[in-house]
Amino acid sequence: MAGTNSSKVAKITYIPKEKSVLFIYFVAALSLVLLVTCIGVVGDSIKSGQGFWDTKAINYVYSIRNAYLNKFFIIITSTGDPLTVTVITVAISSVLYFFQRRKEAIFYIVNILGVWLLNESIKAIVRRARPSVVKLVYASGYSFPSGHSMVFMTCSLILVFFILSFAKNKIFAYTSSIFIIIYGFMIGLSRIYLGVHYLSDVLAGWTFAAVWTLTSVIIYTKMSVKENIQFNVDNINNNYMESER
Repeated sequence: MAGTNSSKVAKITYIPKEKSVLFIYFVAALSLVLLVTCIGVVGDSIKSGQGFWDTKAINYVYSIRNAYLNKFFIIITSTGDPLTVTVITVAISSVLYFFQRRKEAIFYIVNILGVWLLNESIKAIVRRARPSVVKLVYASGYSFPSGHSMVFMTCSLILVFFILSFAKNKIFAYTSSIFIIIYGFMIGLSRIYLGVHYLSDVLAGWTFAAVWTLTSVIIYTKMSVKENIQFNVDNINNNYMESER
């Protein structure tokens, strides 16, 4: 009997869900693309004070501004402010806790708080002033990196990770994930349109968010692997001991 149980233990492996693995590959690719783009744009901005692409983005925004787009982007950007993000974080964590996903609820809160603190720390170090253009909304503090872009994108990506991991309906999982990610990008674009951030600020925010999420999810997945294997090993050992009695 001992040999039989040993073979069972040897076969125990944790296989992450296909959609979870796909998410990790997606965020890894997204991080790489954003990092390369960000280095180019931010590097250009550092050299000249206000980079070529930052200036192009500002000029383009001026050329398309109108009353309808102004209202649209003001509404969009308001959903990424600190109060709204706090409400969203508490709501998502509460739902996870309600469905007995306590570890995931804590994971979500810790990540949003952590990325917010990182954003504030980087701003305090870089101390970049906001664009000297006509701003359509009030914004205080430093400019680099964009807090709206960085924190909301992290909220969005981790929420997508949970949806892909736990949702049973594939159509719902993929459709809602695409919408959430697009909305996360819209938050960043709204900051450029409204004149409160440079393009390089927003790109940096997205990049930090993607790299942060990738790192956190990989750590989370590895910890889940160990817990799952230990849980199954303990169960087999307990069942073996009971069968020996």
